[in-house]
Amino acid sequence: MKIFGKDKEEFVEKLIVGDIGKAKMNSCSLSLILNDKGGIMDDVIFSKHANYIGMVLNAGNKYKDMDHINWLR
Repeated sequence: MKIFGKDKEEFVEKLIVGDIGKAKMNSCSLSLILNDKGGIMDDVIFSKHANYIGMVLNAGNKYKDMDHINWLR
């Protein structure tokens, strides 16, 4: 999935562990998706690009993860 918008980094930082601002451009990193209480829901691979942040969700949990991401919007 790709996340666009001027606040994309701030949005993703509410969702996963890690500092998106310090991530290297065009490279991938492993992180964790957090629930609304700060507990771990799943792992995720993210990549930072000039106009979007890419996230690779696990196939087995993608619908649960997508519901959580949409809930945060």
